Amino acid sequence: RSQECHQGVWNKVSKSCYEVRGKTMGIIGYGHVGSQVSVLAESLGMRVIFYDIESKLPLGNARACKSMHEVVREADFLTLHV
Repeated sequence: RSQECHQGVWNKVSKSCYEVRGKTMGIIGYGHVGSQVSVLAESLGMRVIFYDIESKLPLGNARACKSMHEVVREADFLTLHV
């Protein structure tokens, strides 16, 4: 596939692929790195929820959750930044 791309051929095949658009990214720890991950996830079309022990202002359309358990329960993907 790499050789095809170098030759300018874009052979889009969905076999063994997973679409992240429309899925939910859960972030535990919404500091510098976690908040930037939320920006990247939103740019991929994901819904973002997060939990942090301190009150944080969400970036973009991210939504703060009241507990870590809520994030784990709702997220399709989970990333930890503690």
